[in-house]
Amino acid sequence: MENELFEKAPVHKAYLKLAMPVVLGMVVSLVYNMVDTWFIARTGDTSLVAGVSLCAPVFSLMLAFGDIFGLGASSVISRLFGAKQYEESSHVHAFSFYTALGWSLVCALVMFVFKNPILRLLGAKEDTFASASAYYTWLAVGAPAIILSLVPNNTLRTEGLAFPAMIGTVPVYDSVIHYQRDLATLTAQDFIDVVRLHAEDGVDFVTLHCGITRKTIDQIKKHKRKMNIVSRGGSLLFAWMAMTGNENPFYEYYDEVLDILREFDCTISLGDALRPGCLDDATDGGQIAELIELGALTERAWAKDVQVMVEGPGHMAMDQIAANMKLQKRICHNAPFYVLGPLVSDIFPGYDHITSAIGGAIAAANGADFLCYVTPAEHLRLPDADDVKEGIIASRIAAHAADIAKGIPHAMDADNAMAAARHALDWEEMFKIAVDPEKARRYYESTPIAERHTCSMCGKMCAVRTTNMILNGEKVEFCSER
Repeated sequence: MENELFEKAPVHKAYLKLAMPVVLGMVVSLVYNMVDTWFIARTGDTSLVAGVSLCAPVFSLMLAFGDIFGLGASSVISRLFGAKQYEESSHVHAFSFYTALGWSLVCALVMFVFKNPILRLLGAKEDTFASASAYYTWLAVGAPAIILSLVPNNTLRTEGLAFPAMIGTVPVYDSVIHYQRDLATLTAQDFIDVVRLHAEDGVDFVTLHCGITRKTIDQIKKHKRKMNIVSRGGSLLFAWMAMTGNENPFYEYYDEVLDILREFDCTISLGDALRPGCLDDATDGGQIAELIELGALTERAWAKDVQVMVEGPGHMAMDQIAANMKLQKRICHNAPFYVLGPLVSDIFPGYDHITSAIGGAIAAANGADFLCYVTPAEHLRLPDADDVKEGIIASRIAAHAADIAKGIPHAMDADNAMAAARHALDWEEMFKIAVDPEKARRYYESTPIAERHTCSMCGKMCAVRTTNMILNGEKVEFCSER
């Protein structure tokens, strides 16, 4: 949506969205300065007013120094982020901060050492010198803080806004909880109102299972599945429709839902209520029928200027994944595809973060845009913090492997850096590059210090170490070596 402000939105809308907050901030600063000047003027001491005014160029010079390091660094960091050169951006941030710190201390020192000549140069006379000197002294004391504050103010804004976290919700889950009523007593409007509540709260996307309809329910009853419906949201809507005889409210009042989402700039994630819950249910009639419906709903959302992503299958044999990705992209007009796994086997509870990562890597390499991580606790219990970490890292492995397979620019830079560190047997550099440096270091340091020539897997017979020694003209002596 942000790009549309530049590409499609009227100028006044883009101005109000982007420039007005900055303008208001400057106005506040202006008002503060005017009040400050008025307060000093109210003293009736003309020498005080003149003394403060004489030092204004010094303050402006400090702001200029701060902007050189802050704005300059933020521009470089933004470009490096765009090129996915994250390590270099970190170096630029550190360089700008410490250089600004050093320069601010130099400025403070120069201001103290050459205080009188600078004040005379600024135009201080006998009657204004005392006031100007007092104000100047405080400026010199505050020089490091003034200059340094402008660096993180700009660089942190650059880094912080580069990766805003998306917050998504599933309003149908909240419907029963919000109203504290049994499912069958809820009305279609009750469901729609909860969507509005979530959008008003500022979530980035809502998952709505709009594709499951009374027609698809009839298909489910005719063509039995091993796992029936495993989507929680899908099952709630299935039960509500079965008990009330009404159509899915998110499908029947889809246009009203889109109007709400457009009003609050919220993306719709079209949930797959009929995703397969086991390998045998994958790519069946129910899944494909819903996918066709989601394709039509995607076009209707775009027509209302609402961003869309489509959710995909959960359990699927490896040989079907690539075809499913291409089928979704075709039927849903290349809308972003969000896959829940897929899990490539059903018999590894406790290890489903691995079965999911295998499927996720294949899916992402063949067109999936968004991987939903799965934890080791999947199908067993709510995950704890360790489960979440394991699940996220497994999903990152899948995404990273797919980026490399697709030839994404710079995707393999970190892998190449790791290869260089391993070739040099530089353990600290390996830990620095590792996605989970804490775990890598813990494993390495579990080896007795006397055996840390390389790692305890090969010890002195490490292939890398042996080859390096020979190429460097050294002699390899495993038995006599100490």
